[in-house]
Parts: sequence; C-alpha cells; structure tokens
Amino acid sequence: MIWKIEHQRNLRVATVVYNNGTEFVNKDLKDLFITNGINHLTSSPYTPEKNTFSEQGNRTTINKTQCLLKDSGLEKLYWAEAENTSVFLENLTSKEEFNYETPMLKWPGRKPTLKYLYPFGCLAISIKNKKGGKYKETGDEGILLGYRKGHHTFRIMDKVTGNFRLTHHVNFVLEIFPGNLVKEELADNRTFNVVNDSKGQAGDKDDLEPTS
Repeated sequence: MIWKIEHQRNLRVATVVYNNGTEFVNKDLKDLFITNGINHLTSSPYTPEKNTFSEQGNRTTINKTQCLLKDSGLEKLYWAEAENTSVFLENLTSKEEFNYETPMLKWPGRKPTLKYLYPFGCLAISIKNKKGGKYKETGDEGILLGYRKGHHTFRIMDKVTGNFRLTHHVNFVLEIFPGNLVKEELADNRTFNVVNDSKGQAGDKDDLEPTS
C-alpha cells in the first residue's frame, strides 16, 4: 500500500498509526518504516479507542457483513464474499471525514457509478453466448456474491456446482434470494474455481480473497 501511495498518487507517507497487534509489531515492518523514513506510532494495548478511525471502520465493515449475510440467507461460511462486498460498497459511500466525498473519488480519483449495483445474494441468470455472437437470455442460475475490483464485472456462484464465474453477461432477479433454499447444497459442493468469461479481464488471486 505504501508503494502504491507513493508511485500511483505521487504522495509521501509520513506517519503510520496502528495498534499493538502481532501482525503490525514485527521486525520486518519496523525495518520497512526505518528504511523509508516513516514514523510509526502504536496505541496502548487494549485501547481501541486510541485508534478510533481504524476501529470504527472495522466495526462498520463487520456490521455490514453481518447484514448482507442475514438478508441474503447465506451461511456464515460466505463471510469473505460478504466482507468483500461490504468494503466495496463502503468505497462508494460518501463520508463526513472526506467532506462528504466517496473514498473511490479520493482514491483512485474516479467518480463511482451506482447503476451496476444489485442486492448481494440475489438470483443471477447467466446469458449464454449463441453462435453468431448473439446472446440468449437463458442460462445457468447462480447467486451474486460480489464484484470484481476495477471493472463492471460480477462474481457469480453457480447454484449447483458452487464454482465462481466472473462475468458481466448476466441478468438479476432482485426479488429472489436462493440462499435459504440451497444452503446445504452449496456448502457440500463449494469450491473456489474461477472461470472468467469477461473478454480481456483475467482472474487473479485478489478475486478470491477478502479485501479488508
């Protein structure tokens, strides 16, 4: 992240504030800060109120993740997809600390588009490609489990196999949430195989992991 800030935004990181978690307090990270001339400050143990911005952000993400899972009817084993979506939506939401602008407008400097948003966990029907390049509005049924970063591409999980597909050739049924109907089937068959049928957009490791 420090590299991105300095090379993509031409900004200089002066100070990093974090708690005393073991993921932050280690020799490698301290050496990185010293090498780059970055001040690093830690809060006192067991005092999350000292780092209110981070802790409040974490709590907001957790609350939204829980709401997405509950509304969609999906099991907790899909927390990673729900959390990814929660963070994605937070980056499209205006914030008081940013003068009521969105984080996406601040970074990477792009005005967000909301017309591609659909309810997490709703029914998704893939549009199959016919010969001749035309599309037929029937296809495999799946569940919307998020978005791919940087593209108007959806992460769809097949209802039967549990496999993921990255695509923008899909129709959504906003009133139907299959989660309650197929919980056991999805849990038994779930895998993380990704098929990318979006032309020119190759899947990568980030598509499978939480972003927060």
